[in-house]
Amino acid sequence: MNDNLASQLDPPVAELETKLSALAERVKGTDMELSPESQSQILIYLSTLTNYNQKVNLVGNCDPHHLIDRHTLDGLTLVSRIRKHVTAAKSSSSRLRYLDIGTGGGLPGMIVALACPELAVTLLDATAKKCNFLEMIVAELNHSERIEVINGRAEELARDDKFRERYRFVTARAVGTLKVTIELAIPFLKPGGLFLAQKTSSRIEAESAESKDLLTNIGAEIGKIESLEQFEELKEALIVPVKKLHVTPNKYPREWKQIVPSK
Repeated sequence: MNDNLASQLDPPVAELETKLSALAERVKGTDMELSPESQSQILIYLSTLTNYNQKVNLVGNCDPHHLIDRHTLDGLTLVSRIRKHVTAAKSSSSRLRYLDIGTGGGLPGMIVALACPELAVTLLDATAKKCNFLEMIVAELNHSERIEVINGRAEELARDDKFRERYRFVTARAVGTLKVTIELAIPFLKPGGLFLAQKTSSRIEAESAESKDLLTNIGAEIGKIESLEQFEELKEALIVPVKKLHVTPNKYPREWKQIVPSK
């Protein structure tokens, strides 16, 4: 553990460590498995997040149970999907790129980043105080060359050639409906890339129907939806893979007021 960070940690770190160790043991031998280094760095990140959150509101609930059994496990379910594609692309000399839109305090983006050191990661959020925290923890963990933090809006950044159609994977948890996040995420993906949407079973039918026309227009399709009901903590959760089929038409993404019209 980094000495500078270790000196800042409060008692909740003990409970976090116990719960994270239990989760790491639980996923051992699966595509969600954590290396000892990844486990250690995730603990530092979550502990620092807990302490920082006492001064600056980054996440709504920093209870150790919620951080491990909800957020960390949730992030690792994405890791298992991403790793299958990373393994298939191992012949490539460059890192596959992953973007987390609306990353907030880094959930799930930092969990994915720390569990998958083979990825080049961009964490994007419109709130400066959240980006300031992420820049601090990325620097402390010595990942500044691999993990970049950007304070900005997805619908604007997606029009920049440095980011448009440059990513293999995108996530955007708790940013909006499936239709909204598809319009924000797909322009960042290379053709063949995946937007891994995280949804709930109660809403997926309505949100999928609402997204039908946009999917056709933007050049994407929904793949096989995966239930996470094997995990009691995530029994309502789904992973909805949206594959990009071809280059995104220039009109997307539109301005925010067009994506989410005021009522």
